[in-house]
Amino acid sequence: MVDKERKSKATTDASTQTEVIARDWVPTHLLRHFSLESEAYPRFLYKSHTLILLGVIVIILAIAANTQSLPPSATSFAQNSKTSIKYIAFSICFFGMIYLPNTLFQRPHPAVWRVILAASVFYLGVLVFILFQNKPDVLRFFHDVIDPNLGSPLPEKSYADDCRLYTPENTTSRFFNFIDALDFYILAHFFGWWVKMLVVRDWKLCMFLSIFFEWLEITFRHWLPNFWECWWDHVILDILVCNGLGILCGHFTVKWLQMKEYRWRRQMKQPNLNSVQNLVSFFKEAHFDKTDWHMFSSTKRFLAVIWYVILVNIVDLSNFFNKYILWIPANHNILLYRVLLWAFISLVSTREYYEYITSDFDGRRIPAQLWICLLYTSPSPRDRQKSRMPSSA
Repeated sequence: MVDKERKSKATTDASTQTEVIARDWVPTHLLRHFSLESEAYPRFLYKSHTLILLGVIVIILAIAANTQSLPPSATSFAQNSKTSIKYIAFSICFFGMIYLPNTLFQRPHPAVWRVILAASVFYLGVLVFILFQNKPDVLRFFHDVIDPNLGSPLPEKSYADDCRLYTPENTTSRFFNFIDALDFYILAHFFGWWVKMLVVRDWKLCMFLSIFFEWLEITFRHWLPNFWECWWDHVILDILVCNGLGILCGHFTVKWLQMKEYRWRRQMKQPNLNSVQNLVSFFKEAHFDKTDWHMFSSTKRFLAVIWYVILVNIVDLSNFFNKYILWIPANHNILLYRVLLWAFISLVSTREYYEYITSDFDGRRIPAQLWICLLYTSPSPRDRQKSRMPSSA
């Protein structure tokens, strides 16, 4: 009788087929380690609630359609199209939150990463739409529907007009060239490489990526004028100061969050949680083992890591080429939203790619987020006679 009552209060975790007694308290770090998420979170967050959420989205769309749609006018189609695009993205993300499969990430909740996966599907649709357009039509669409400030040629700034560090004749400052190079790109570099360190989780690989991107800037500066930089801008401001400090802060952030770090040695670490760490426990990954890329262990593994380096740089370069080709100002929200989305996509896809290559390609399916990421970065031919847009992530 006692066993029957005990069994009725037990819950089964689908991933481990392990029964956990509901009334028994289990330490949070053990729940995370054995992926017993249904016990680590409130039960309300692990019920489907499909009917309730269906009613919620119907009400939201009904209210939005009756309050945000404009009556017929000369500009109503453009404004209503912009509103429609927003709620198409919202509907896809809402559906994905409920029905898409979980990713490898569980913190802070699997639904968050299902939303990111759904947003990446919507973004894929946007890229496919642009792929079949020509540049003048895309610029006109951006100007008429997205933002009237878009669609105009941009002034490009060169950072290599005068590469002297010391300018004694300048009345403003004797280091005017150095001070003039300090713009919002400084913070963009710093925070960008901070986040990239959270994605890659290997400071040596991040430093290699940082140096390699500076070489790419030199390679493509005949196309992008703002890639023209002085030697001290490449070496001091970018590699050592902005990128280096960002990588260092990201390294310490990885240590503080005790994330799964991809390093050049194998080491097992068991966390010692205190009251402060419990506060952020749901933002940490389930396992804290530190594994090795084994980049030089085989030709296949070496090529896999090199391919990852290529993908990372394609994503980084696409931000600048999108800005240059589509005439999008560097401080426009479109680029900001794209960078934020790619930050979350990269977190998941990098983890999935790492798990995929460390399994020695044993016939497993490519995970969903990684599959979409690879499709983003795949090249497509450009028809110059029809001015087709190139594939750009």
